Amino acid sequence: MQNEFLNKIFSYLIIYYWILVYIQKPPYIVITLPIALFIFYLLLDYIKNFSLDRSFSPILMFVLFSGYLTISRSDFSSFSALALLGLMIFFIDEYKLHPSLRLINRLFFISIIVSIPLFYSGYSYYGFLPGQGGASHDEFLAGRVSLFPNVTTSLYFSFIVFILNYFFNKNSYQKYILFIFSLYFIYFGISRTLMILISFIVFFTFIFRAYPLDKNIFYQLFLPIVLIFLPIVAVINIENIISFLLNLHNDFISEYFFRGYDSVDKILDDIARTRIWSEHIRLFLEYPWGLSSNEILANVNPDIHLSDGGGSESFLTRILMRYGFGAIFLYLYIASLLNRAIENKNSYLYIFVYIFIFIGVTYGSFFAAYNMLFLIFMSSINYKYKDNNL
Repeated sequence: MQNEFLNKIFSYLIIYYWILVYIQKPPYIVITLPIALFIFYLLLDYIKNFSLDRSFSPILMFVLFSGYLTISRSDFSSFSALALLGLMIFFIDEYKLHPSLRLINRLFFISIIVSIPLFYSGYSYYGFLPGQGGASHDEFLAGRVSLFPNVTTSLYFSFIVFILNYFFNKNSYQKYILFIFSLYFIYFGISRTLMILISFIVFFTFIFRAYPLDKNIFYQLFLPIVLIFLPIVAVINIENIISFLLNLHNDFISEYFFRGYDSVDKILDDIARTRIWSEHIRLFLEYPWGLSSNEILANVNPDIHLSDGGGSESFLTRILMRYGFGAIFLYLYIASLLNRAIENKNSYLYIFVYIFIFIGVTYGSFFAAYNMLFLIFMSSINYKYKDNNL
């Protein structure tokens, strides 16, 4: 009964933050207060019912250890962001919070309908049909479609709708309609990151069909090592890979993935993330106990352009820079989800971990407790899954 009540409140919060997506620059207290009150209530309930036999999650160590480091340097803004994020992840897992798939799909369909008057009223620069919009520094990106005034929110919401219906929607007719609409807003919203992720999901689908998920060396060690090792090799050889792809003279690759740029240097400037990763790691190695926003601005390489004291890109390397060694506990939590997926033969959770890592490294600016996308995405670990769905 308690969990049902909490899930209802959690769903109302998601609706609230969905509404905030349409409001330009709402006051900070309007953004943070509702989720802070919810977390405070959950914290009181957890303390009240605490017992030593309850499992102690690494995510709590992330909050406690990193929290100590931020408070010790009087970095209270980092502490508040850390506490909200870490505790929200913990309570989502602990109380099995998740909105119904029906609610998410309804919000998606309503967003599609609202996008039409949104564009014609001039509130959104992005259209709902390819070529309508005209807001971009790049000609190729100027005609992107979007559900919201922020195209990135539209892209990732569409992606989350896609993956949740792919794994959990048992209504085939409704599933394929949602596939069409979500893929439409992803493809014409133009996101190379999400197109790669969709290919990644298809790749895993074939693996699971050929080799069902189980507790064995392939899924426990071999595949995780390969999926960590290959991206590192790719980053090291990024210039050679880009040069090879350019020499293919493929219009789709040139326009969609390289944004029309025709040189390796221009493409690397456009991608930029490899330089952001290296700067995050450099600062972590020099300041392993973490840095405040002001300290980051004072020590960062000015050519990297890390805005807002750490940038909005690359969440999983950014937290190393912000919270130092404490970030390791968040990584351990993600690893524990992978182990849980194998134990329960939960293919979605297994893929979720890699999606979390991929988005967390390449983007991750919505990884915040008061963000609709993060609340839906993170709570998807609690959806019931049956492996025969694949």
